[in-house]
Amino acid sequence: SRVYKNTIKDLWCGTFHSLLARILRFDIEKYQDERGRQWKKNFSIFDESDVQSLIKEIVVKQLNLDSKKFEPRSVRYAISNAKNEGFSPKEYEREYGDYKRRVIAQVYTSYQDRLAENNALDFDDLILLPVRLFQQNEQVLGYWHNKFRHILVDEYQDTNRTQYQLISLLSTYGEQKSQWKWDNRSVFVVGDADQSIYSFRMADFTILLDFQQDFGDGLEDDDTRSMVKLEENYRSCENIIQDANYLIESNTQRSEK
Repeated sequence: SRVYKNTIKDLWCGTFHSLLARILRFDIEKYQDERGRQWKKNFSIFDESDVQSLIKEIVVKQLNLDSKKFEPRSVRYAISNAKNEGFSPKEYEREYGDYKRRVIAQVYTSYQDRLAENNALDFDDLILLPVRLFQQNEQVLGYWHNKFRHILVDEYQDTNRTQYQLISLLSTYGEQKSQWKWDNRSVFVVGDADQSIYSFRMADFTILLDFQQDFGDGLEDDDTRSMVKLEENYRSCENIIQDANYLIESNTQRSEK
């Protein structure tokens, strides 16, 4: 009981989505987006079927768009990617600006309106909204920064830019690098750039490659004290490892093993 009270009780373990949904249950009412949309703590989470139906209704019925030019599933995919890159509808339109993207930004705006009207979020919002909330409210960020003093992320090569922003804010309080305080605080990640397979979900393996520069001591591989290479493989036999290494040895963006 003493170990539980002093050590285990305050541990949060889970996926990005489950942990951030939990944070939003506490603090989402302190958030307001760029168009004044707000949500309550008892928000619902739309599954993929709900989202597809809503996007289709907006494309076909609300905005009367040609569903062949603006196929609802493709529009949904574009909006999801925009959220995973951290873009609001306005930022998405400004970033790309061509006709098709402007129309998608319009669908994105209407989609967020409808979500807010229904006090609902989609899975991508579970990552994006906490980042926006932390950027918007220093007091909320300070609370969670103080609570999560040690952060561990597995499969770090599969994170996207929004997830990276979240980790960075929680671990550094959004301060300049010269002001970071690592006393009784740490960020620890595990990953392999050679095993990155989720780029279609906006995962960016260069986030892992940049970890040394972003959080570590920045020294070369042979000199660093903030990176440990796990170079022994217990999963595959030698000929498989040799073939795999032969296939990927010419990749330019990787950490040598």
